[in-house]
Amino acid sequence: MENNSVRRWLRHTVAPIVLILGCPVVVFAVCTANLRTRGSLSNLYDDAVRSTNDSSLLSFLKTIGLNQGVGSPIAWKILSLFVVMQLIILWFSQEIGKKDKEGSTASDGIPMYKANGLAAFFVTMMSYVVLSVGFGVFPATVLYDNFRELMWVAMITSFLLCFWLTVRGRGNSSAAEPSGNNSLLMDFYWGREVNPSVFGLELKQVTNCRFGMMLWPLIVITCLAKQWQLYGYISNSLATASLLQLAYIAKFFHWEAGYTRTLDMMHDRAGYYICWGCMIWVPCIYPSQIVYLVSNPINLHPFVAAALTAIGLLCIGLNYHADWQKQEVRKSDGQCLIWGKPPKMIRAKYSNGDDEKCSQILLLSGWWGVSRHFHYIPEIGAALCWTLPCQFEHWLPYFYVLYLTFLLVDRTNRDDLRCLKKYKSYWKQYSEKVPYKIIPYVY
Repeated sequence: MENNSVRRWLRHTVAPIVLILGCPVVVFAVCTANLRTRGSLSNLYDDAVRSTNDSSLLSFLKTIGLNQGVGSPIAWKILSLFVVMQLIILWFSQEIGKKDKEGSTASDGIPMYKANGLAAFFVTMMSYVVLSVGFGVFPATVLYDNFRELMWVAMITSFLLCFWLTVRGRGNSSAAEPSGNNSLLMDFYWGREVNPSVFGLELKQVTNCRFGMMLWPLIVITCLAKQWQLYGYISNSLATASLLQLAYIAKFFHWEAGYTRTLDMMHDRAGYYICWGCMIWVPCIYPSQIVYLVSNPINLHPFVAAALTAIGLLCIGLNYHADWQKQEVRKSDGQCLIWGKPPKMIRAKYSNGDDEKCSQILLLSGWWGVSRHFHYIPEIGAALCWTLPCQFEHWLPYFYVLYLTFLLVDRTNRDDLRCLKKYKSYWKQYSEKVPYKIIPYVY
């Protein structure tokens, strides 16, 4: 019992405090190192000591800009216009999903999400390129030139949103679920509402998809423009990494309807963990290799560049194909072919929140018969392929790959616990038939 109390205290008190206070430091350390010291954290620390004659942590925090938390007028203008554009695109689109008779999210369904992700992606990218390069309305390097200020604006906005979600959730018990220990800290960190909506828009789709994931490719484009401005050419290392990241993001938006059925959207609540993470962690950490390569124009051997591109695209394709297999089997109720054969599956019975009897297909064929989360292998593989062009002068570009691996392992374990609780004996049966969580014969 005492061990459980300690574990609960660490998970519900210590971990949230560390992440809430520590993640902003990581974001601005990575951002500043890539912009000022070519990705070297040690050189960044040395610069802090030289400029302030102080070797304390406070000096380092000042150097990375944590004492300048207001952003800039142009940064506020850029993100405001970006958000308005994304909201307009979302409003003019069809809906997917379903709601129960009282209008709240069904326990075994999904809320009403807007379905125009791929079109929104291309409209946003083309608008940026045409307005900057074609008509000169603003320089194509504007996001790179104001990157740290933009991160501050995103930081302020995301914290305000999380505070508002906390107040809203605690004041509306009928639409919210209390956190594990009903504490204010956990309500802020983990959130109370699974699918909050405002003016007909699902907030998690706005923060996860149309803010963080849509800002990521814009940063890729602005980095390409910045290296061209600095050196008069684009290195094949940056071209390789950029191509793979843009392909991955295009795949994401093509599959956005599938993403609405994932752990992030259906089960994780809207709080600091999801909303802050998607609004600032994603646009800063996920393209960090691209930002690093701007000031490190590495020229790869053409064969290496081609091999990384081919392997990376293959990984992205495998990741999509695995998700497609499960989605196709469930959509057709098993009336399809997987790898040329009728799919093997378990029809798991469970009760939803209203004690209604429901069923779900647990797929045993295709990639889902190899391991329970095989699709995470090519996802990590793709990330490694767009990181390897950075080579090994500094370790910072590999931070994302390490973080992603930890995130997906944690998500695998959380998903297993959730499925065991939901499907009970059916999940035990599935786990016996597919014993490996991610890597066959390893894990």
